[in-house]
Amino acid sequence: MSMTDKMRTIGAVRATGAAKVHLLWSDGTKADLDLGDMLADRAFAALRDPAEFAQVQVGDWGHGLAWPCGAELGADRLWLETLSATG
Repeated sequence: MSMTDKMRTIGAVRATGAAKVHLLWSDGTKADLDLGDMLADRAFAALRDPAEFAQVQVGDWGHGLAWPCGAELGADRLWLETLSATG
């Protein structure tokens, strides 16, 4: 694992749909992710409300995404989704 891999964080996020986000990573990688499958888990039930989902923010130090309802998604899982989405 390179130093870049160890330090990669989320720089910016924007909700682009009911379960979709656009991410900008600290290394410049950009990705459009559909998080619909993740939101099927009952732990994320509050995020199925489009108004709540739209309030997504970058979590502390860029290590995940956070919502006012208390839901969070970690950067590691999101990076794996990014790799799948970007090939």
